[in-house]
Amino acid sequence: MRLVHRCSGKSGFTQIREMAELAFGPGMVAPDEYYSYCLYDDDCFTPEAKRRFIGRRVQIALNHLSNDPAWRAIADDKLIFTDAMRAHGFPTVPTVALRHDFRRPSAGHLLRDTRALQDFLREACYPLFAKPVAGIFSLGTARLEHFLPQSGELVLTGLGPVPLDRFCQEAEFFAGRYEGYLFQPLLHPHPTIEAICGDRIASVRFVVLLDAKGPRILRTAWKIPTGSNIADNFWRAGNLLASLDRETGRVLRVVCGTGPDQAHPECHPDTGYRLAGAAHPRWDEMRELCLAAAATLPGLRLQAWDVALCREGPLLQEVNIGGSYRLQQTADGHGMLTAPFREFLDRRLPRWRSQTTRFILQRFLKNRLHRIAGRGNRIGRASLPL
Repeated sequence: MRLVHRCSGKSGFTQIREMAELAFGPGMVAPDEYYSYCLYDDDCFTPEAKRRFIGRRVQIALNHLSNDPAWRAIADDKLIFTDAMRAHGFPTVPTVALRHDFRRPSAGHLLRDTRALQDFLREACYPLFAKPVAGIFSLGTARLEHFLPQSGELVLTGLGPVPLDRFCQEAEFFAGRYEGYLFQPLLHPHPTIEAICGDRIASVRFVVLLDAKGPRILRTAWKIPTGSNIADNFWRAGNLLASLDRETGRVLRVVCGTGPDQAHPECHPDTGYRLAGAAHPRWDEMRELCLAAAATLPGLRLQAWDVALCREGPLLQEVNIGGSYRLQQTADGHGMLTAPFREFLDRRLPRWRSQTTRFILQRFLKNRLHRIAGRGNRIGRASLPL
């Protein structure tokens, strides 16, 4: 608050009044989101523009209310998603192995215990990418470069040599918490993407609305990794986020960081590649693949797809139930509650404002009762920073 006062001259009282108005507005923007989205900046946002932003509580409510809960598993579970998409002939990331006590993948090795996991990692064909089956935000992910038989260590990108036993302990933690732990071949990006950010995937997030006329793309954002980050998630320090024109794939705006630390670089910090005004390669193929896949999930009316352009072509990584509006709102610099999204909500959920409030209240009371009853989320802590 003091920093904003020094930078903009806006008093603490005015900031508190604005935060209260937005918290009780249609988007229920929380105080930390007020600063994250730079909504204190009157030069960038009119009062009406500020009210178009959606906070995380409303985001969660709309994602649940817009989608049939019977269809959630296909978005929450990467094994189910992969099998469903491959059955339709869509390109997805293949499975090399799965660590789980009893689940059987349609392809790859089933590793039933820690000993089987260790044996697999000693003999595996590297490099590999590992992640939890039901994980989110790229938590628990690891890029495995190779195994050192002399020392019994795995070499992980960003972490260096790690004892095999320690990594297996970490994998067991995520396997038990997130319905299994996946090992996949390491994907390599399209040559143009590699020239921008190196040998790492930089996926595009498509927000898709599904109504009576079929799927249509509402917003698009390009997640671009930098530095030593192995994943393109924007929460990882230094990563970039680019707003794209949904018709042409051309970069409209590049963002790094949030709040008072937010910057708008024109070039990638590692390679110097000029992003401002650049066009994402093979954009029409990316769009068509996303729309074709979205049409196979009629129970999910609000979808968020991650599509990666690899050397072989576009590939489906995952679908999220609505996804995080933070990505789109940060990338575009304006809120989600624009006319197209409001029209969708009014058709799908005619009473979406009151339904959202009721959902948030019920969720709050349920969480409070669980805490009082001592049924909170009691999980162990992972040992490695995956």
